[in-house]
Amino acid sequence: MKSLIDSQPTAMQHVGYSTLFYFGTSSVETHRLPGKSTFEIVHSPIESYGWEFVRYQWFEEKNGLFVLERRALEPDEIAYFERLQQRLTLSS
Repeated sequence: MKSLIDSQPTAMQHVGYSTLFYFGTSSVETHRLPGKSTFEIVHSPIESYGWEFVRYQWFEEKNGLFVLERRALEPDEIAYFERLQQRLTLSS
């Protein structure tokens, strides 16, 4: 398992009570990526879900996504992303 510590998101988005950290795409508009594209998102906690990393891939025809990998973040990764989230909040 690869640690996400010090990985720099290519985009960040605050949505409701959650923050999304995007990797592998420079835009939060992932629906514009070509078919078969892969990208990753770190999701901050929301409702009953904790911090998690998810790697997605579009189907070839772009009519849906499937999950290639999903895992909970490790405590040191959570601390790292909480710091990034605070910076995002402060800069807003």
